Amino acid sequence: MQRKIFFILTNILIIILAFGLISFSYFDLPPEVPMWYSRPWGEGQLAPKIFLFLIPAFSLIFLIFNLIFPKILKIENSEENARKIAFINESFIFVSFVVSLINLVTVIKIVGLFL
Repeated sequence: MQRKIFFILTNILIIILAFGLISFSYFDLPPEVPMWYSRPWGEGQLAPKIFLFLIPAFSLIFLIFNLIFPKILKIENSEENARKIAFINESFIFVSFVVSLINLVTVIKIVGLFL
């Protein structure tokens, strides 16, 4: 349980840090920033800088979804399933943590190009 709370709080801190980094550097960024790296090199990769806020917003939505989804799974809450339920909950929270961490690194790399 302590590990779950640690990952939730750390996840929230990472999301706040990403929002803060974008907000702090927003006026120093050019009007368009590279965001769509799967597209061919050039103008196709550029997006308005406001789109940077989608990255931490996605992390927040993913965290909320992963907090709610295990609760709505139809797993009988018995003593033998308690370990399975705990494992599923912790797995979802850990995946959210990893996604938020990757998104923070992405924000740092994009913002770091222009600072």
